[in-house]
Amino acid sequence: MKNFKLVIHRVTFLIMLLIVSLALLGAFINKNREELNKRPVAKSGVLDLRDWNFKKQGIVKLDGQWEFYYKQLLTPEDFKVEQKVKKTGLINIPGSFKNYKFGNEKLNSQGYATYRLKVIVNDSEDLYAIKTQFIQAAHKLWVNDRIVVQCGEVGKTKSETDGKLATRLGSFYNNTNEFEIVLQSSNFQYGVPEIDSILLGSESQISEERAKKVGFDLFLFGITLAAAVYNFILFIRRKKDKAPLYFAVVCVLICLRTLLVGERLIYWVFSNMSYVINVKLLLWTFFLYIPVLILFMSNFYTELINEKVVKFSKILGIAYFFIILILPPVYYINLILPVEIISDFMILYIISKMLYMHIIKKSNNAIVIVAMIIFLGTRINDILYEYSVIDTGSYAPIGILIFIFAQSYVASDKFSMAFSKIEEMTERLKSVDKMKDDFFAATSHELKAPLDGIVGLSKSLIDCNSNQLGNDERETLILIKNSARRLSNLVNDILDFSKIKSNDINLIMKPVDIRQLINMVTKSFKSFMSNKSVEILNKVEESVPYVYGDENRIQQILYNLIGNAVKFTNEGQIEISAAEKGDYIFITIEDTGIGIDESDIYKIFQPYNQVEGINKQYHGSGLGLYVTKKLVQLHGGELEVKSTLGEGSEFTFNLPKLSMNIEKDNSIGELENYDCSENCNKKLEQCKSNGKILIVDDESVNIKVMKNFLSEEKYTVITAASGKEALNIAYSDKNIDMVILDMMLPDMIGWEVCSILREKYSLLDLPILIATWDNRTESLVLSFKNGANDYLRKPFEKSELLARVKTLIDLKHLAGEVTSLQGKVESTTKQVEELNEGFEENKKMLSQVIKNDKLKTEFFTNMSHELRTPLNVIWSTIQLIQSINANKLAAGYDMDKYLNIMSQNTLRLLRLINNLIDTTKIEGGYLSLKLANGNIISTIEEITLSAASHVQSQGIELIFDTEVEEKYMAFDGDKIERIMLNLLSNAIKFTEEGGSIFVNIYDLQDKVKISVKDTGIGIPEDKLDSIFDRFTQVDTSLSKKLEGSGIGLALVKSLVEMQKGRIYVKSTLGYGSEFIVELPAVTVKENEELDQNIKSKSFSRFIDKAKIEFSDIYHE
Repeated sequence: MKNFKLVIHRVTFLIMLLIVSLALLGAFINKNREELNKRPVAKSGVLDLRDWNFKKQGIVKLDGQWEFYYKQLLTPEDFKVEQKVKKTGLINIPGSFKNYKFGNEKLNSQGYATYRLKVIVNDSEDLYAIKTQFIQAAHKLWVNDRIVVQCGEVGKTKSETDGKLATRLGSFYNNTNEFEIVLQSSNFQYGVPEIDSILLGSESQISEERAKKVGFDLFLFGITLAAAVYNFILFIRRKKDKAPLYFAVVCVLICLRTLLVGERLIYWVFSNMSYVINVKLLLWTFFLYIPVLILFMSNFYTELINEKVVKFSKILGIAYFFIILILPPVYYINLILPVEIISDFMILYIISKMLYMHIIKKSNNAIVIVAMIIFLGTRINDILYEYSVIDTGSYAPIGILIFIFAQSYVASDKFSMAFSKIEEMTERLKSVDKMKDDFFAATSHELKAPLDGIVGLSKSLIDCNSNQLGNDERETLILIKNSARRLSNLVNDILDFSKIKSNDINLIMKPVDIRQLINMVTKSFKSFMSNKSVEILNKVEESVPYVYGDENRIQQILYNLIGNAVKFTNEGQIEISAAEKGDYIFITIEDTGIGIDESDIYKIFQPYNQVEGINKQYHGSGLGLYVTKKLVQLHGGELEVKSTLGEGSEFTFNLPKLSMNIEKDNSIGELENYDCSENCNKKLEQCKSNGKILIVDDESVNIKVMKNFLSEEKYTVITAASGKEALNIAYSDKNIDMVILDMMLPDMIGWEVCSILREKYSLLDLPILIATWDNRTESLVLSFKNGANDYLRKPFEKSELLARVKTLIDLKHLAGEVTSLQGKVESTTKQVEELNEGFEENKKMLSQVIKNDKLKTEFFTNMSHELRTPLNVIWSTIQLIQSINANKLAAGYDMDKYLNIMSQNTLRLLRLINNLIDTTKIEGGYLSLKLANGNIISTIEEITLSAASHVQSQGIELIFDTEVEEKYMAFDGDKIERIMLNLLSNAIKFTEEGGSIFVNIYDLQDKVKISVKDTGIGIPEDKLDSIFDRFTQVDTSLSKKLEGSGIGLALVKSLVEMQKGRIYVKSTLGYGSEFIVELPAVTVKENEELDQNIKSKSFSRFIDKAKIEFSDIYHE
């Protein structure tokens, strides 16, 4: 009954979640459909948009009936002569002419055609933009006799056609109530000559629409790429689990497909990508992620998918991959529909299996199920939309995004639960391990006493009744004694092992005569080795220094290592030697025993582990060498082994050398009472001290804690219990590096002591750290006012204390070095000044440097002003916008005004940065020249017209005149644009309201002369020669008023000279100025791409550049 209720709850929750998700998706699709139904449709080749308000209703699709001209590549000029064109009929766009019938003949889908549409609009004069989204396989589009869009190369044969599947947009200016669109397309490589909807709107609307789509594509690309990298890293860390690898591959395929569809971002990176490769990648990414998704689901959700289905999807995926690889694109159209159906059935199969597991087997997959259903719904929507069954839009990317988020959430939840389970199991294992150690320790103590009794009793029976015992009885007692000793040694090892695990071993450090200790150990072994032909040699020289360690533990190390050598050596010798290396003594035990195989060496130091076969023959617990190594490491050394199987082994360990001389004696016992704990530590600290620190505290516990912390880091520590004592020590000992001072002392307050010390020592001469329990802010402020360098509240962590101490001492030392360096610099400066005296040439150089420095200072002053002013305006405007609430908006606050202010000041910054970048490029020789042939008259005319609104906004008249209408020559269009806009910007800034600006072009046969003349304030005669110098301005006060950086005219001169031309100025103060540019009228070898770029430069582009160049000219 309980399970039935759980099933009902799960089903109810899933249905509700699904209904809500589908309702939201349906509402979104329905809203989009309503908007689509309101859009106008072309009829009989005419689209009437007179009732369409672009500002309110936005972009319109040029869908409907277009005039169709099959196997004719017509231009707008051809339509002016009716005899040249032969209309095939009308055709619907979006669509294709694959199934189009002309007469009784069905048209071939591989071919070329022209489409024509007449558009009627309400506005007689406006700037429009048009966007082509997907046209197979190449196209070219005219509006009113002007090429606006071109993608690939349109041709009448396969060899002439160069296909490209990129989106394209272009703008055009219309000054009548109607315009004509002519579209050429050719397709010889794909099965369907598909043409998707063509969009029309204002330039800003089309640009904004494209920006949104690019933003979404980049967002989806970033999400899928991040998911792929994350899952791939998971697979690298845990290769046993292949689910993250498959999910990473799914994400990579989706990531690649994101670049291939939508705004076709792949062409941003590979602009010349082959059409065939593009189509193959599109088809591969279209289906291949489905078989990989099946593999992922079968690995991530075990027992979800039948093995036969997994195998089928693998075979299908491999077959599909090679079919696309081998076949040409013309055959792909026959694969798409079957593959789409199979893909959707596979997704439906996964959903059904997950529903079964969720409801019957109670797995928690609700989020992924809903995401999969939404994903399937968006795929079906896209299929129906693609085949024009419905007119909604493409939503598969949204479905993919939802699925990736859902699956990532489930995966993270799974990992989180697994991690929590591992943490729980770890805690349980730790608890069990502690119980085991406690049991071993307790049991070992309980076994130790009776075992020692057995050893003692058996030994006394052997010694006292040696004459009365028979051979069998004596052997039995010896066997009992040896067995009990073995058990006792085992108990000792277990006790030590338990202590090591719980960090409960305390070393009693003192000087140890290692040679004498080795002598004692070897003698104890020689007493019971009479039945072995093994010789033990102590080759440690008498001159070997004492070691500093725990004598009992060092003895235990020697017993274990020499005992092992005796156990595994049947004949030969065991040699013990020692060598002094640096601060350590290295002891080596070398034997001629059975040796160890190289592959087994790493095992011998592991607890309860022995080399295979040795335990059966020689017995042992497997703890001896583990305990020995840990004891060596507790002394600060390491235990290493070298061995050859059948030849013997060599164990080497090192112990710290005592760094003071002690007169040796044959007796170890005489050194037992030597107290090295303080004297030896002082000696070591003096040798390796990181600095001397004075601790002032009246609590001995606090002093002990800090002293222990600091001594470990090799600091020399001295202490004082009162303020007066601290002052006496500080005044008498000049080697103190810093003071750690408590706030509450018996005779003085801590900050009082600090204040007195500051009368003699500066902050850098003697750093002072206040360490106190006082957490009040007033105490902290008083401490710093009285000269403390730092303030540390108790209780503190060891790492924090050490970090602060090290920082203060390091700063003190660095300050000393800086002071020393300053002295050296001052001395060197003095010498340089003495050497420079009397050298007139150096004075001139210095004068020039000062002059350049002044220019630099003025430049940076202007630049700071230039950067600061727009930034302040932007900031103030943002603050004002943020302060405007809904009531103020309703009251009539003009939000567009403030946004325009922000936009204009942003453009000012962009202009300044562009000028700086171009100046730097020219200076470094990085700015290249791109000459192409074109009509310079029309280019300059369009640039001048783009500035008309800005000129008129200042109340100035702009007059353009030319001797000739056309002059074809080689020039760099971008740089001509920068030159003209700079000159016009200068003319506007220095011409008062009511004045005039004249732009004239003169054809001088071998060159062209361009004149920009104004009736402004003019230029003083003495400034004419320097007007083109970088960072030079006629009047800085005027420049600041009118905004200027001093690099505009210098940049113009450089751009003119790059094109082998020259620029000069004529001016009369108070009457205006005339800037004259002369360029050579030459042509270059034709470069179709560059020439086409010049021809296709839109008028809107000049307007955008004009906005940037005139951004510092304010107008309402």
